Amino acid sequence: MEYKIIKLAHSSKSEIEILNNNIKFYTKNQMREIYPVRIFRVIGEIGNKTGYQIEVVKTLDGQLIPFYAINSYKNFKEKVVGYTPIDKNTYLAVVKCASPKRIAIFLIASSLMIGGLIAIINYLN
Repeated sequence: MEYKIIKLAHSSKSEIEILNNNIKFYTKNQMREIYPVRIFRVIGEIGNKTGYQIEVVKTLDGQLIPFYAINSYKNFKEKVVGYTPIDKNTYLAVVKCASPKRIAIFLIASSLMIGGLIAIINYLN
């Protein structure tokens, strides 16, 4: 099946560059406004460079970019920031690197958990 990114029906200033293509997308908040009951399908992800590539999608300029299986990013450094339409009520999730603040919070929380486990082990001994 051929997939093609379609023009956004509602305005959005959110944009990401993927393989030298600027892809416009709706943020998560915009999607909540457009679909208050969340009746839309997500069939894959674009933006991440790893994972299981399932298909390619044609951009508005006609160039092909790969898209990946849902949840193929699955690490704390990347997150879904929005969605780009490829058909009526069908979208690709847009994944990009998480902010340094999110990474720092994850590292601090991990350190505190490890420190707590070491303290408990020392207390029990």
